[in-house]
Amino acid sequence: MRVIERIEMRREKYKCAYVPLIKLTKLLSSMGNGEAIEVLIDTERFSLESVESLARAYGAACERVSCRGNFVELLIRK
Repeated sequence: MRVIERIEMRREKYKCAYVPLIKLTKLLSSMGNGEAIEVLIDTERFSLESVESLARAYGAACERVSCRGNFVELLIRK
């Protein structure tokens, strides 16, 4: 498995909640089998469920790697 990108969905980095979702959509649409995306989500600002739903819509599996306070790290893979 090869990680093609790491996205940090943090309040300091993105002011609008939809911007990282658009970036994630672009990556998911071009992701091939054996590839993965790491996503760090600030759950105070961004919805974990929306990221998981988006990944499932593109046929990818989500795995929670770690949780630290309000931050959840996901590995999305095909």
